[in-house]
Amino acid sequence: LPGANAAPILNGMDGIERVGPADNPLDGLFSITEFSTYQIFEIEVIASGPECFLSTVPDPPTVDQRDFIQFDGSASTGGGAATIVSYEWDFDYDGVTFDVDDSGAIVDVRLCEPGTRDAALRVIDSNTDEAICTVEYTIIPDTTTPTSGWGTDQLIAGYPTGNATGGGQICINGFENYVHVIYYANSTGSYHIFAINSSDYGVTWDTPVDISASAPAQCYYPTIDVDQNNGDVYVAWNGYSGSPGVYNAMVSSSTDHGATWSSAYQFNSVPMSGITGVYPSIALDDSISPARVYVSWNTPAYSASLNTTIYCSTALGNDLGTVSTVTVNDSGTANGAGQVNCDVSPFDQSVYIVWGDAINYGGTGNVYLDRSTDSGATWGTDQVVFAFDSSYSSGPYDTSVEIQDTTGYPAVIYRTWLTYDHFFTKASDVTGTTWSTPIGLTPTTDRCYAGNVNVRGDHWMVSYKLYQGSAGGMWFRESFDDGATFLAAVKINDTTVNTYNPQVYYDKCETVHIAWTASGGSIMYDYGN
Repeated sequence: LPGANAAPILNGMDGIERVGPADNPLDGLFSITEFSTYQIFEIEVIASGPECFLSTVPDPPTVDQRDFIQFDGSASTGGGAATIVSYEWDFDYDGVTFDVDDSGAIVDVRLCEPGTRDAALRVIDSNTDEAICTVEYTIIPDTTTPTSGWGTDQLIAGYPTGNATGGGQICINGFENYVHVIYYANSTGSYHIFAINSSDYGVTWDTPVDISASAPAQCYYPTIDVDQNNGDVYVAWNGYSGSPGVYNAMVSSSTDHGATWSSAYQFNSVPMSGITGVYPSIALDDSISPARVYVSWNTPAYSASLNTTIYCSTALGNDLGTVSTVTVNDSGTANGAGQVNCDVSPFDQSVYIVWGDAINYGGTGNVYLDRSTDSGATWGTDQVVFAFDSSYSSGPYDTSVEIQDTTGYPAVIYRTWLTYDHFFTKASDVTGTTWSTPIGLTPTTDRCYAGNVNVRGDHWMVSYKLYQGSAGGMWFRESFDDGATFLAAVKINDTTVNTYNPQVYYDKCETVHIAWTASGGSIMYDYGN
């Protein structure tokens, strides 16, 4: 303040004015009542952006393949007065490209690929500013142990919500956390194809969706495959289009995990009239995008004087309306073919089709397999998987093919008539020219039906119906040595009511999902870890 300079030499004065050289400098003292200084300068004010915070349960996030990790980003905050409007997760973040695998402030996921990786959370606030934070997690490989811990049977569709199946065929498949069960059911007097979907590994299930509304009124025998790149679902089935009785191979697809479905497309180029069904089977080559879709079926003759023809149609997943159809089987090798089953090798993308030539319909009694190495354009010579002998009076039936994913070797299960037994046999190379001695999977004292096989690596799984007395139970067997031996059979269903058509799906987390139908039209589901 003025007068605050109290140094003695200044006598309490604040200023000094110029004096002559002969004058006393102290004579130049004077008072300054006010003074100020100033400077012009700039201040850069940086707006604060969002802050990303990530926690996990467990902490640290180290779990077995079958266990969940909870990732929690809810503690993240927006910049200033902004709020977080988006939470996105990348579970294999490379530090450069952010691929959105899930969304939400808190997510519970099973990340099944063994190893240590980074999970990243990206938050975006209402100012459109973003921040990324990461955490390292570890998935411990599961040891080779038998499937155990089967749950309680879940009723996932049926009365009183309608859609009674009456024992209709069922199929199951999935992608990451999605599981899809497809079945045919009596709805308002005609049979339709329904999809029921789970987005949480089978814990809860959505309302069934009619996927055949644009198809012929009567629909039967669905089969399913799922593109493992993006989760697109493809379903094939028989569609009956009325007088004089024409059955067609129909296909529909979903690009939103089963919520909505495309119009039904007819894959067979020539309608087949006066027959009992075409038994289509669908398989995808998802090594390309869009996936190549294969649908196989037969025109059963049921007469020794006629030949049943096995067909395969090919289309790309984004153009199901344009198909190319060829004949698969050699002349005279399928006089009584029933169920046809196809699969695509993840090893070399070869296409395999297997069928049974039922002796009681004029066939040889053999199980046949054929292979295409050029995307279904041409086919080789029919290979005999199982040869008829005089002890069989009819059959075989329930043929199913799966391809071992690391070697490309095909394996087949089939059912004979004399003992109602299911057999498993595996080829010794990709061509299917030689086969191992068939292993009986089911007891010879009781009738067995509807065998189904699935594989991941050396782990083979088979489900089937065992008919005992007045009821049929759902049974399961598995092999951990690439089909050389199988563990003892385990019953899946808890109830004693009659059951039908068990189907098995093995996800990458090594959880086994099984769906089946039960008396009264119920669609049932269970899983085992």
